[in-house]
Amino acid sequence: MKGIVGKKTSSDYRREARELFQQLEPDLSDPAIIHIMKLLQNDLNAETYVDFTRDGLRKAWVKEQMSLAGIQ
Repeated sequence: MKGIVGKKTSSDYRREARELFQQLEPDLSDPAIIHIMKLLQNDLNAETYVDFTRDGLRKAWVKEQMSLAGIQ
């Protein structure tokens, strides 16, 4: 049980990802923001977004997700 203390839960990652996204991507269109926020409700997407250590990688991931969805 000692290793569990301080470990992030899935909901922690989702919350952190959504907060971080809104701070780092304030200039996206409303449809783009809604789409990415929905994606960040998924545990794997949220962890991926949070785990990027470079802002450019996060931005590239967001751009790729928007492209896949046909959102500009």
